[in-house]
Amino acid sequence: MIIIIILAMLFILSLTGLSLFSSIFAASWITFFDGLVTASELSYYAVTRTIHEDGIPILLFIIAGKIIFSGGLAMKISDLLNYFIGRLKIFMPLSAVLVTVLFSSVSDSSASVVAAAGSLCYPLLVSAGYDKAFSASIIMCAGILTYLIPPSTPLKIMTGLSYLNAGICQRVGLFLGIILTVALIIYIYVYCSVTSDGDQKKLSERHEKIKSQGFFATLFDGFWVFAMLVVVSIGLMTKFLTPSRAGAVCVLLGSFLTLRIYKTLTLEKIINLIRDTMLNIMALLIVLFAANFLSSCIEELGILNIITEIVEGFDSNFQTATLLTLGMLIILGMFAESLNSVYMLVLVIVPMAFRLGGEPYHALAGMLGIRSIGLLTPPVGVGLFAMMNISGLTMIEILKKSWVPLIIYIIICFMFALFPGLTGFIV
Repeated sequence: MIIIIILAMLFILSLTGLSLFSSIFAASWITFFDGLVTASELSYYAVTRTIHEDGIPILLFIIAGKIIFSGGLAMKISDLLNYFIGRLKIFMPLSAVLVTVLFSSVSDSSASVVAAAGSLCYPLLVSAGYDKAFSASIIMCAGILTYLIPPSTPLKIMTGLSYLNAGICQRVGLFLGIILTVALIIYIYVYCSVTSDGDQKKLSERHEKIKSQGFFATLFDGFWVFAMLVVVSIGLMTKFLTPSRAGAVCVLLGSFLTLRIYKTLTLEKIINLIRDTMLNIMALLIVLFAANFLSSCIEELGILNIITEIVEGFDSNFQTATLLTLGMLIILGMFAESLNSVYMLVLVIVPMAFRLGGEPYHALAGMLGIRSIGLLTPPVGVGLFAMMNISGLTMIEILKKSWVPLIIYIIICFMFALFPGLTGFIV
């Protein structure tokens, strides 16, 4: 009953024109009157989940992105890709997707991936004449593949909980990630073909200029930028760097390169960039706090246990149970930020699969894919909030361009989980 009251209050308060923070936080306060959340728990949610898990990595990667773009380093990365695939009409958005997927493969934090790739690629897309909301949406959609692309920590945890083969689980997750990436690229191609988005004349001239200077000249010009990306990627992949440390390294190396190597920025300019970004990020941190608080309140209400009990009631048909699980994860992902829901349902779905003769690997990958979409959906989508801060667009503006690829993602994840025979050769 309380969960219904919270969601109803959130909807009504949003209609009154209150800010997102005010609506979420006011709706969540009912849990105090029910005694579900104490002051100590609130402190934990505010400090640990908002600042440490999301806030600091997002802040540092956005600062690094501002420095790298303002210092012209992002263009050097783009130029190398331009040399090979610059003739393609979708070169710029395709490059943005590939860079984001690369970040996804080395980081366990989707919010950090969206912040890092968004800060680098979004300004380049906009400067090339692409629609702002479209640019933001494709970076967000590519950023949520973090949980599926190996080495995926959530997949490792799910494997440990279920005692399934870790290699097969990672392989199935990777295959689903590849399918979603290809689907996103096809969507980009169709969108650009229909809308003729992007300043193709400007892009063509840039490509011809790069081709004329040659591959080695382009590579040498951006060598130190590529070296920085390699160092950070290896650090993240080996777990030597956490997302927060990786963001700090990017800020330091980006500042050093723009100050000493390429000499495109002054110290005063860098300080001003950091100051302006810090001021802008405060609003994002406040919204993230409210979103995490609402998510934590919903978890405290025991909604995860209720969902688990409902799924357990459909123990006669594995496909029906899987379908119900995926549908609930879509709704739950809109309001609960953590992956606890997936981990709890693993303990139900896997034993049910063995008992009823189902295929658990595809089901788990589909569940994780569906759960990842929650990072982009209001009211607690951290990736959505990060992209709003980077782009300066409203939630509605971004969602108008995001709903098509998100629907495609949902359909693919459902088919992948419910019809494992279509891709059974990878198990």
